[in-house]
Amino acid sequence: MKTINNIKQSAISAVKNDNRLIADVAKEYAISNRKLFKWLNDKPKKISVKSFDDHALRDNTEALKIDIQTLLKEVQLLRTELRQSKHSEKTQKESTTTAIH
Repeated sequence: MKTINNIKQSAISAVKNDNRLIADVAKEYAISNRKLFKWLNDKPKKISVKSFDDHALRDNTEALKIDIQTLLKEVQLLRTELRQSKHSEKTQKESTTTAIH
């Protein structure tokens, strides 16, 4: 069963992408021409930052700052491990080369 949003998107797509007539599409989806015309002219709703709770925004900002710090520390640890690994490989190659000669 199609939800109203599925019907809306399908009907809009039929008119905009398939270049079908509003009257034909409205009849196919059992909606009024007026309703389909309104759907076609609806503008996406913009969410204003002002509509969010300032406290929640501050909390989210602080949480993101903590996450960023944690990620930066993890990157630093990975870089250190990589350097140590490269150094270990280099030392191992040098000792192998010395043992062969």
